[in-house]
Amino acid sequence: MRWHKRLLVAGITSAVALTTASCGSGETGGTGQAAEPTQAPSSAAPAQSPTQSAPQAQEDGKPFVYAHSGPVITDWDPATTRDIAALANVYETLTRYDSGAGKPVPALATEWSATGGGKVWTFKLRQGVTFHSGAALDAAAAKKAIERTMSANPDSVWAPVQKIAAPDAGTLTFTLKHAARLDLIAAAPRTAYVYDTEAIDKSGKSDGGTGPYTVAAWRKGQENELELKAYDGYWEGWRPGQYRKATFRVTSDAAGLLARGEADFAAGGESGVTGTPSFESLLVRFNVDNRTIRQALRAAIDYDGVVAALGGEVVKGRGLVPPGLTGHTPSPDPAQDLAETQRLVESAGYGPDNPELTLTVGYDKDDEGQATLVKKLRATLGGVNVSLRAKPGTGQDITLTTWAPAYPDAYPLFRDAFSGRSKELDQAIAALAALDGDAAVPAYADLQKKLVEDEVAAVVPYVRAHRHALGAGIGGYVDEPAYPHVVFLHDLARAAG
Repeated sequence: MRWHKRLLVAGITSAVALTTASCGSGETGGTGQAAEPTQAPSSAAPAQSPTQSAPQAQEDGKPFVYAHSGPVITDWDPATTRDIAALANVYETLTRYDSGAGKPVPALATEWSATGGGKVWTFKLRQGVTFHSGAALDAAAAKKAIERTMSANPDSVWAPVQKIAAPDAGTLTFTLKHAARLDLIAAAPRTAYVYDTEAIDKSGKSDGGTGPYTVAAWRKGQENELELKAYDGYWEGWRPGQYRKATFRVTSDAAGLLARGEADFAAGGESGVTGTPSFESLLVRFNVDNRTIRQALRAAIDYDGVVAALGGEVVKGRGLVPPGLTGHTPSPDPAQDLAETQRLVESAGYGPDNPELTLTVGYDKDDEGQATLVKKLRATLGGVNVSLRAKPGTGQDITLTTWAPAYPDAYPLFRDAFSGRSKELDQAIAALAALDGDAAVPAYADLQKKLVEDEVAAVVPYVRAHRHALGAGIGGYVDEPAYPHVVFLHDLARAAG
């Protein structure tokens, strides 16, 4: 099954994001302002010392085997890599997103706060953390890593940052160019890593991470491509029953390996079962001026038919923002209504006994989901004397875009997809930049109501679902849409036997 490649654009400078049918957007944006610092819950277990939690007497046991059809590592540089399936276990970020809670939680930072209308952020670093190189993590090292990423990768999620200060060994202060939710940006699955800049080896012989695992061996182009081993000095420590080794295996038979007990996780494509809906969605925007025609187009889409045709790769959308993502507001399932489509088209002066209406559509013909929707929509509209023709570039009456966030926040979606429609709408979108936590929920709900119900500006027919399967008896796994196809190995409890 061919899919439109997910676009997790990290920079904020593109002025054309979401303006063409073949481009998705995950640009950096969004804001937040916390009056009080966010802290680790008081019930959180204290980090154990390596000597307490990772005794050498413990047997390493059978490794966790992750099976996937494509290369595991194509880029070892944490400033630029997109290879998160393995490297999310090697490198860590200041915060980590919890889609169940709908908020960032502590990682390398234990608390944070925002002042200055969301333009100044202060993060307190976790104490006692070391890099795999043996060097200690402090504010100076973290500052150096983030500044290196900003220099090496202009499209990184750190694009809103103007300057970074390290007033003491445990504190990082960010001054931003504009208000932004830096606590969410810091949880990004790519380009937000904190690392030892002196330990980066682009050949994969070593790494500069702080995570629970470090590189044991990399065999580029081989089936057992990557091996990870436990980092005994990991700040959270180790418990009996955890996996202390992992193998990432490249294969065209991931499901078969899982069925035969030769793999513990099969990722991607047809190799797995549908799991949690991801944060990747199809956005259909109605750009025609006539509101009645926009209503007709919404009623004409065969939502159930498209989902069924894609064979479990997607689930029907419920609202503009995918579930679990900051800004999600559920809405009723969209449904096709052919009678309403004809009624609305005729009330606008078109239809079978009236002049033909010609509309243009922009979409990615190589994206199976988009192509399927357009094919079905063209057939439906043809029945009411409305023709639909493809138009490249910009200025289409209907635009289809695959969207996925670079970090777990929906603000960039609203900013990039809907800015410029009206002064009132622009003000409502801009207001999101100063909101955080509970205050953002009603604001997103009001904005979605205006766009979906009042203006009939857009609809999300489906959200892509992760396709993968986990071996029986393995505990602790959470299918986290903010980190697609990542298994956080340290969270697992090995299967008995």
